[in-house]
Amino acid sequence: MTRLRDQQGFALVSVLWGMAILSLIALSLLSRTSVAAKLERNHWHRIQAEARMETAINRAVLALLDHNWPVDGKPRHLTLDDNDIEVTIRDEAGKIDLNRADEETLQKLFASVGLSASEAERIVACILDWREDGAFKRLNGAKASDYRMAKSSYVPRNGAFQSLDELALVLGMTPALYAKVKPALTIFSQQQNVQLDQSPPEVLKVFGDIRPNTNAGFDITGLTAPGASLAGRAISITARLSSAEPPLTKEVILRITDAPHRPFVILSWQP
Repeated sequence: MTRLRDQQGFALVSVLWGMAILSLIALSLLSRTSVAAKLERNHWHRIQAEARMETAINRAVLALLDHNWPVDGKPRHLTLDDNDIEVTIRDEAGKIDLNRADEETLQKLFASVGLSASEAERIVACILDWREDGAFKRLNGAKASDYRMAKSSYVPRNGAFQSLDELALVLGMTPALYAKVKPALTIFSQQQNVQLDQSPPEVLKVFGDIRPNTNAGFDITGLTAPGASLAGRAISITARLSSAEPPLTKEVILRITDAPHRPFVILSWQP
């Protein structure tokens, strides 16, 4: 009898252990299913948010071409499916053109984000050496031999920057420094002068207390007049959806043409 009871007890324990294992498996499957469902919902919500952002940008493009929205850098709001989307239209000429800016302007830019005068001189020398053709190296600059010495897998272009992201490759540039100066820069204005009435705060900080009526060195002609011609201009349209998680920002940069069959060319589309 004792042996029988022992066998029954062992069987009962085995059954209980089996049930416990099955319960854990079931809970694991339920947890995975719940997580998968949550991820699927989040993905769907993100797709919807992306679609709203693209709709907002398309509406802004139409309003721009119809001269219904002036190019003034002021935020406007669109409501799509009860979602508030902030849209800003700005002329890229309000930024510092990385390929056209002179040495002094670039040094002021880097000084405005906290670099000392000597640090600003060094990084600007490297930038100018990157964009200028020839073997001549500026004092504190960097040419191909310096990149090889730094064990870099690339050398300077010796030509114009093809994108802002290329600036991150310049010797001495750090991700943190690049993030600070990027909002003030463009490669699309194709102007040495800066149109201050179109400038974001990061650019205005560079030039301090300069006012349009005392600043003969800069183009200050606005594009806010109704029907003002935009042909040849590079215009950025930025849309922000703060209610998305995480908040969503998209930017498209267009070159306006005077061709009826192709009124604009997309220069850049940033997610």
